Amino acid sequence: MAAQFVTHDEYNKGQDALFARMTRYMDARFEALTIQARADKAEIDARFEALEADVATLKEDVAVLKADVATLKVDVAGMKTDVATLKADVATLKADVATLKADVATLKADVAGMKTDVAGMKTDVSSVVASQQVIMETIHALAADIIKQMGDGFAIVSERINENTTALSQRIDRLEQGRGS
Repeated sequence: MAAQFVTHDEYNKGQDALFARMTRYMDARFEALTIQARADKAEIDARFEALEADVATLKEDVAVLKADVATLKVDVAGMKTDVATLKADVATLKADVATLKADVATLKADVAGMKTDVAGMKTDVSSVVASQQVIMETIHALAADIIKQMGDGFAIVSERINENTTALSQRIDRLEQGRGS
């Protein structure tokens, strides 16, 4: 086979055609990359706007939670005052019971010393003992009621804290899921 020679003009025409094809390819590739970059920017902008909305919502939720915490602190402070008052009342009642017990002891000593009026004194002692029982029952009922009210108050406070913590955790989870997408 004989060697085939190409003229200088034919060579230049081939090079020009190759350059033109490469230029068209590069222009098409640049256009595709530009379109992709615009689409990516639009998606990023949309995600950023959604994140800004989520942050605003979280800020509102935090403000509400701070207000709730302040209210709960006031409620707890009020409960502490109530508990202190109830403790003072119970202490007073215990002192009254101690006084009543001392009175009963005094009456019993008097009954032993007064043998002539034993029948009348037995009636008085029975009356005092019955009063002591009523007072003890009243004290026990009051103490049980106080304990129940304190438990109910603390249960309400605990429930509010749990509800607010759960709601905030769920919102944070949704925000984190939104970032991960």
